[in-house]
Amino acid sequence: MASGGDEPLVTLEARVVDAARCPFANETVRIELRAGECVHLRGGTGVGKTTLSGALAGLTARSRLATLGIEARVRWRADVPPRERVGALFQTTTLVDSLSVGGNVAAALALSGRRLAGGSGDAAVGAEAKRLVEAVGLDWARDGGKMAGELSGGMARRASLALQLAQAKRVVVLDEPFTGLDAEVGAAVAAEIRALRRRGTALVLVSHQRDLDALVHDVARDAVVQLHPSARVEPAAERAHRTGHLRAHRFAPRLRARMLDYCALSLPLILLAFGAAGLAVSALLADLLARVDVHRAVEGVLDEQVAPLVRMLLGADAPPMQQAMTMMAVRAKARGMVDGLMPGARAALYAGGVTKLFVLELGPLLTALLLAGRIGGSYAGDVASMAASHQNKLLRTLGVSPLRWSLVPAALAALVAAPLLSAAGTALALFLAAAVGAWYGLDPSAAAPSAGAVGALLHADSWFWTRVRDALIPRLRLRCAAAPLACALPVLRADAIELATWPPLHHALKSASFIALVLAAAELSARRDADLPMRAVPRAITTAVVSAGVSVIVADWAWSRVLLQREGDYVL
Repeated sequence: MASGGDEPLVTLEARVVDAARCPFANETVRIELRAGECVHLRGGTGVGKTTLSGALAGLTARSRLATLGIEARVRWRADVPPRERVGALFQTTTLVDSLSVGGNVAAALALSGRRLAGGSGDAAVGAEAKRLVEAVGLDWARDGGKMAGELSGGMARRASLALQLAQAKRVVVLDEPFTGLDAEVGAAVAAEIRALRRRGTALVLVSHQRDLDALVHDVARDAVVQLHPSARVEPAAERAHRTGHLRAHRFAPRLRARMLDYCALSLPLILLAFGAAGLAVSALLADLLARVDVHRAVEGVLDEQVAPLVRMLLGADAPPMQQAMTMMAVRAKARGMVDGLMPGARAALYAGGVTKLFVLELGPLLTALLLAGRIGGSYAGDVASMAASHQNKLLRTLGVSPLRWSLVPAALAALVAAPLLSAAGTALALFLAAAVGAWYGLDPSAAAPSAGAVGALLHADSWFWTRVRDALIPRLRLRCAAAPLACALPVLRADAIELATWPPLHHALKSASFIALVLAAAELSARRDADLPMRAVPRAITTAVVSAGVSVIVADWAWSRVLLQREGDYVL
């Protein structure tokens, strides 16, 4: 297809395929744009202007169009390369937040593929970036090094215009470009847009600011596409007739939302991690116990210690046959004792070891490290985003403490979620350990693993679960229970350690203390800057997750010191 002539640069054709879902009543919408033309897309709020202009710019997904009952086709003239086709200027700042104004323009120049007069080096790119920034009314020395969060609304809009100039797109979509600007700044931005049009750029204008629109769009000469509202009922309108959303500011709904987030959405992660850990740890322990050969060690003791004693007792003149028969009887008796004791010892070591490992150590620690990212990162992101979007300032004007608004429901939900999730993960690990132990033949009541994994899981009174109960719920040895007022301080301290290391309570206390550290790290990382820029939100999340993980590991060491101070141990 040849370029030039009367052929449009781009044509958008949209038609309604489902009137019940489509926001506009027009059966078809057609937009044609030639170089330097401007089409004003008009209509009321929510009628689909942004959707159609986004479809032309390639920013509205096909799935979104299908959801709204719209079928849209965009045809570009054959001589327009894809990278030169379309840009967009939105009502909010459209700058890369991690780059300065000059850095944004330089990136646009580099990605546009334009050939600069001075070459492609840094000096040429810098000179062109300076020219474009100053062309939209910004001062390079004062504004070129500013980050997006440091710009006012008008300055941000001008910087976005500089990006469009740098990209040299053939078509630019202007979606409410004057919103939030005062008359003077809006007129200046309109003048820059008009200059962009004089350079041959075609425009699609979506705006309700008639005075400023007239500076860009000539009603007598330029096309107008009017979208008429349909009779469909917006989902938000249906929601407005219900009262649930009117109570969302109350504490109970906010706590319920946190509980759903922290418990239900975290559960799959916890179960997958504990499933993998439970299989790995139990298989390793079962394999080690199955490979232990006590008979060889006993034979060595008999040869080194018992045989000389037998010879001494029988006397030096005892016949060799008598000595050999005596040692054979001793060895047979020892082997029988070992064979009788070892299955029970293996089972006790396996069941008690796995239970202690997950209940006292690995369960709370693994849960806390997972939740440092899941809950700590999520909460830090919420707090940092509220600071970056000035929601905290709004809450203060409403007479609400931002700390109380965010932390109280999050802390209550997390303090409930962490022990429950850790208990659920530990239970899964123990169920898998029962199956692994049965598979390795650790059942002392069976010569072979005939019951199998299913049998071990289904029978609560099986060899495994009996020993798990003994390890999980040992007898509490509280010496001050009978006469608490007469107890000396050392005895009170010993009882406190006894209580704090009792497995069920230790598991819950450890989980709660770990999640408290996770939330504290998130609070300190995300709330320390009241005017946090949006670009700093990812850094706040990363800082929260890393510091929470380190805090949990240090706290786990402290809890291990408490376990070491326990007097004696409970029987497996």
